[in-house]
Amino acid sequence: MTAAFWVGLSTFIFVLFVVIKSYKAIFSYFDGQQKDIQGKLSEAEDVFQKAHDLYESYREKMETLELEAEQILKEANKTYQAIIDNADVAVDKIVIKKKNELARHVEACKHQLKQQILFKYADLIASDLRLNSGSSSNTLN
Repeated sequence: MTAAFWVGLSTFIFVLFVVIKSYKAIFSYFDGQQKDIQGKLSEAEDVFQKAHDLYESYREKMETLELEAEQILKEANKTYQAIIDNADVAVDKIVIKKKNELARHVEACKHQLKQQILFKYADLIASDLRLNSGSSSNTLN
């Protein structure tokens, strides 16, 4: 057996000895890393679950708010329509009232004009009678 064989054998035994002695240290390091990664993974899952729960909570609130907004819009439309209907009724009443007032005013003006025409006609007749009576008394004399 040559020196190379013994050097190789001793190197192999040395490496085997180092691996056996460092086995626990290496695996305990990897176990620690594994536990650390599992802890971070568990923490990430917890954070994800909280985020998901928060998202669901906000989604439900948004749905509720959207329904409330739709209800408010429906009520606003009903109120708007009621106001418009009341305004239409009020406008109709005002128009009817003004038409009646205008009709009374027209009738009053007609009556006043008839009176003026009658007075003018009476004045003309009286004036004509005076003229005729003045000329007939002149012809009689």
